Amino acid sequence: MAPSFTNTVLQNLRGSSPPILVLGTVLYYAFAASALAFFLYYVIGSEITRFRVRIPNLPGPRGLPIVGSLPWLRGKVNAEQYRIWSKKYGDVFQVQLGERTVVVVNGADAARELFLGQREATKSRPIFYVLHRKVQGGSPTTSIGTSPWSESCKQRRKVAATAMNRSAVESYVPIINSESRNLLKDLLDATLRSTDGSVDVRDPVRKYVMNMVLTLNYGTRVEDVKQLRGNTVFAEMAFVETEISRLRNTAGNYENYVPLLRPVKAVISWLGYGNDKYAAEIGRRRVGYHKVLLDNLRAEVASGTDKPCIQGNVLKDPESKGLTEGELLSVSLSMMAGSDSSQPVVAWALMVLAHRPDIQEKAFAALVKADSGILSAPDVSNSKVDYIDGFTKELGRFYTPLKLGLPRATSDDVPAKWRGATIPTKTFLFLNSWACSRDERVFANPDEFLPERWLEEKTTHLHQFAFGMGSRMCIANILAHKALYTAFVHIIAHFEVLPAPSPEKPKVFPTSGFDSLPSDTLFEEEELPDYRADRFLPVDLGQVLRDRYQICAKLGFGSSSTTWLARDLRDRNHVALKIYVHTSEKLREIPVYERIMARIAETRHTGRSRVRLLYDNFTAPCGQHPVLVFQPAQMSMRDFRTVFFKKGFEEDFVRSAVSELLRAVDFLHTECQVIHTDIHPGNLLLGVYDKGKDLFEQLEAAEFDDPVPRKIVSPERTIYLSRAMRPRAGPLLLADFGEARLDARLHGGDIMPREYRAPEVLAHIAWTFPVDIWSVALTAWDLLMPQRLFTARDGDGNICDASHLAQIIAAIGDAPLHFKKRNQKYTIDFWDEDGTWTGIVPIPVERTLEVALGDKLRDPARFLSFMRRILRWNPEERPSANELLSDPWLTNN
Repeated sequence: MAPSFTNTVLQNLRGSSPPILVLGTVLYYAFAASALAFFLYYVIGSEITRFRVRIPNLPGPRGLPIVGSLPWLRGKVNAEQYRIWSKKYGDVFQVQLGERTVVVVNGADAARELFLGQREATKSRPIFYVLHRKVQGGSPTTSIGTSPWSESCKQRRKVAATAMNRSAVESYVPIINSESRNLLKDLLDATLRSTDGSVDVRDPVRKYVMNMVLTLNYGTRVEDVKQLRGNTVFAEMAFVETEISRLRNTAGNYENYVPLLRPVKAVISWLGYGNDKYAAEIGRRRVGYHKVLLDNLRAEVASGTDKPCIQGNVLKDPESKGLTEGELLSVSLSMMAGSDSSQPVVAWALMVLAHRPDIQEKAFAALVKADSGILSAPDVSNSKVDYIDGFTKELGRFYTPLKLGLPRATSDDVPAKWRGATIPTKTFLFLNSWACSRDERVFANPDEFLPERWLEEKTTHLHQFAFGMGSRMCIANILAHKALYTAFVHIIAHFEVLPAPSPEKPKVFPTSGFDSLPSDTLFEEEELPDYRADRFLPVDLGQVLRDRYQICAKLGFGSSSTTWLARDLRDRNHVALKIYVHTSEKLREIPVYERIMARIAETRHTGRSRVRLLYDNFTAPCGQHPVLVFQPAQMSMRDFRTVFFKKGFEEDFVRSAVSELLRAVDFLHTECQVIHTDIHPGNLLLGVYDKGKDLFEQLEAAEFDDPVPRKIVSPERTIYLSRAMRPRAGPLLLADFGEARLDARLHGGDIMPREYRAPEVLAHIAWTFPVDIWSVALTAWDLLMPQRLFTARDGDGNICDASHLAQIIAAIGDAPLHFKKRNQKYTIDFWDEDGTWTGIVPIPVERTLEVALGDKLRDPARFLSFMRRILRWNPEERPSANELLSDPWLTNN
């Protein structure tokens, strides 16, 4: 008898290896053999499945085992690849995506035959694993457009169609017109803020689309909903809806087609290399803000204070009484689903107008011809300008936002037919809107943008495939067209849209004429105690980063970054680049700034202009150094005082600076729900007016006239002297959000510079917004006085919490007993159980606020009252930033 595989292995190992090693080897081979057997079994099973689901008499590419034709689609625009394949296989062909057979429809006439002529057979939607199982979680809370056909879907479509028919759309005209005018205002504001007239339209367009969708759906803008304002839901919605669009995408979510990937992804997530629950979390977040909006609207409907809107009409429709909460939300999700496709259409429209002046001229002439009064009319939604109507339709054709329309599926009981082939029930159908919109048998010169094609008398054969076709065509198509048309009429009537200026060419910086320092001299960041050259990105004057930012001057350095003045070659102005060392931890600033910048775009709060702006962020070419692109500024208030006002600033100056700081803090706390945690004069920057164009031009020119000294360490690394600026008047800017925290909840852990730490931080008690208020008081003191109020050091100069607490006691009195008992495990080292100071260090009783202030002020009473109002042991007793703005010391002129 032939020896078995296991016996052979044992004979080879016997006598030369310990039993445990033998057993481990056997298990290893057994596992490998099992894995190979499973893989072969899966491949064979997958091939059998692919063979069984392939449709006879319908051509199409064959593909590979398990994955089908997915490798040929990866990294490509799937709709374009399908269009290419259609030239070989015909207008209708099958493609196998993993184990799933999909029928792709690529021609306009074929689409009519299948989706209009056989509408009963093609009216359902497929169920996708990622969207329907992961995001949706099996509940009916998905948009109407992605719901499979059922009685529930039928009922939801019926009430939604009633709320979005032509007569209902007319009731939404004031909303459409108002939001279009808001877009005009935001575009104008952005233009006026620009130094050269160039505008990044993405933020105004995103704001317009999101508010349009919300006002049409719920009758309210984001900033008008009290429950949402503090949570920056605008940014949340923009992010979540974008993620939903990605998860809904038929192209990239391979788990929909290859079942093997589902457990593999779960295992990878379990090992800590991914998040298998991410899709479900996005789904919950979407339902969360919609529930707030729906509950708010329901209360308004009950009180009779609601405004005309889609969801309000749905709630009032008797047909909706039988809908569940999830089904009502489904109607709302259908409207929100359009936000991700509307944004690029508006942006594309502006691009076309900018680069096709002939179209812009024709559109404006058509406006004047239709009605000369339209140029000054506040409401243009009911106008009829055929050319702009054609322009709107051509945008949807030429820049098809959904290149593959929302997928269809053949009905559960009715198959579809195509040229002798029977398409079985429950088969996926892709309408290739991109290919249909470029079908040259229907659209003459399809690769040309021609609004005129929609003005011809015989246009009934033309169809906007962007909205789908047949019984599951988008029910909001009339409303969407009306909204886009109105926006374009307003824009064309009031703006001339021009291309942005071409980027500047980089300048050639001097390579001689500077002082070169000896190699053994420590210079700039080299003098830092923990300096390591390999942690810092080598940067040269004149270097261009990201093909956009040319380095002009070094502004400063720290242990974790260097800061540089750069010229933005695209926008033709100056920016500040903060380039981090490659050992930096994950930056908190980016997610914090995402929230701040979203609120700045939405709100009119006066404090928004007192926060330093983040323009851009990227990773340096080596892939290790994060780079943040900031609004440029002058020196910090700490450096300003140290160099020019060694004895402290005058009281009027401090009063003005503290008022501006409080406005910034109020904006962060109330609008952004951001706790800065690191407020001090070093993070208060002296800004510039009008982007400081002449100031930074002078700084840049100085490098050509008098190049800074430098130390050439190696051919790859040069260390430059930081160039000083002579300060001039400018606004105060609060900067550095590297330690900021998000949301109005209690946080823990050490924060704040030692001398600025609030009592609750020293006592290891949970903290929130009042820590920033404590810092405001100490910042006011530091701006006014040459010495800090609290040193937090003992007699030997060592940092000491006991000394810090003793200094606070001397200044404002002992802590109340209930504060001492909030965390006795820690405070017992300083106060005994009765609340008596243990004497671990003596209390400097002579260092009261009055003594520390001395004779600095002629009338110190109001300033001392301001300080005592803030410096409270209990954080709950500290006033808010907004309350402090009316303090007598600040309002005393």
